[in-house]
Amino acid sequence: MNSLTSDGMVPEEITWPAGSGNAWSQMPTIPWALQAIYNEANDVSFLKEQAPKVAAYLDWWRTTHDLGDGLVVIVHPWEVGIVASPAFDALWHTSPSGVAAVDFATLYLKFPELKSYYSSSWSNNFTAVLAQMRAASSLTADWFVVQDIAINTLVAVGWAVLGDLVAEYDTATAKMYYAKNEAHEAAIVKRMWDSSLKRFVTTYKDQDGTWQSTSLQTVQSLFPLLLRSLSAAQRAAIVADVTDEAKFWTEYPFPSVSKAEDTYTPKYVYNLLWRGPSWGFTKGLLYSGEDAVASTAVDRWSNAINASGVWEMWNPETGVGYGAEGLGMSATFVDALYRLGKIDSTNEYAGNGITVDDLWASG
Repeated sequence: MNSLTSDGMVPEEITWPAGSGNAWSQMPTIPWALQAIYNEANDVSFLKEQAPKVAAYLDWWRTTHDLGDGLVVIVHPWEVGIVASPAFDALWHTSPSGVAAVDFATLYLKFPELKSYYSSSWSNNFTAVLAQMRAASSLTADWFVVQDIAINTLVAVGWAVLGDLVAEYDTATAKMYYAKNEAHEAAIVKRMWDSSLKRFVTTYKDQDGTWQSTSLQTVQSLFPLLLRSLSAAQRAAIVADVTDEAKFWTEYPFPSVSKAEDTYTPKYVYNLLWRGPSWGFTKGLLYSGEDAVASTAVDRWSNAINASGVWEMWNPETGVGYGAEGLGMSATFVDALYRLGKIDSTNEYAGNGITVDDLWASG
């Protein structure tokens, strides 16, 4: 958190050159990181030191990314990290089936123009881009205005997680954080739940200025399992999608795109990120009390790691690893093992008889 900027932003990458990965933020999962550290160390003084910084970060999302309806927008796919997700195809006005391009920029013709615009006109200062958008929106700046369901879920529930932590020493501040969570969750349920599809959807501002939603189902639609205000019917609908073999319950879950979609591409090719390959998703299942489902998912995840090593992503059907090898994001698998009680006193993983050290050696 030492990289926290004066306005509360935490860069995606703090070691990259200026104007690169340090110019924007990404998936706001820091509240859960703080929770994990506190649960292990039980150090209230550390919690008191870090909680205000995390609150400033969540406030940054609200003050810079909320256009007035209680939800937050992203102005570039980099901000969500699921860069070439088919959830954004409608916004880009392209509808490829499977993989129909040689690279990202070819599939999304406006992407290089958007990248150049942010770099040349705004020095990749996304806070300034959003301020300009709210003041006098130009067509160029409106090329990518998305209310992503995953980002909104993480910001909303992040306040509740922070409230749980701060309640250890300051109930008044915790109450304020819970109120922020409740307001954001109410906006999500009101604006992003599609009763006909029976799932949460991502919305976007189209080129004509109207707000639209995408019916294409991607892994982002599973994130609302984290929401604390879900109705029983909403939770059941999401869990049904998670465990549907025709959608997300693959041999090596969870695919970044539902198998039922024409755009589902399990193999990573042409530098098109997240149009099918899997990455781990268990926290929402644990919050929903779906421990058995989460346990099986982690066992299958371990099979992929044991067979192919630690990678950025895996083929959801074959377990072949893709992308960056040894990526730290995938190390959350070990945390999942401990949270689910799968590691015994000898450091052995009960799922298939291998140790945590074996898993890392396989990478």
